[in-house]
Amino acid sequence: MVFAEGYSKKRAAVDPEFKKLMEDPQNIENHELRAQLISLRLKLRLTQKEFADLVGVKQPLISRLENGSQSITRK
Repeated sequence: MVFAEGYSKKRAAVDPEFKKLMEDPQNIENHELRAQLISLRLKLRLTQKEFADLVGVKQPLISRLENGSQSITRK
């Protein structure tokens, strides 16, 4: 089990608000999309800046998407 998964399970057991957040379908989808984004960028061996240039956005957006401070939405 990865550290983040273990931490999430332990915190959810003692923090009802955190548990509610972790069970939210939108949050789950965002987490999965973040993981896919990071995985793709790393597989391509690109920095956030290089990846941002490739897809036509600014690097801070890639950072926010990867760290979860910006939600990812599908069109």
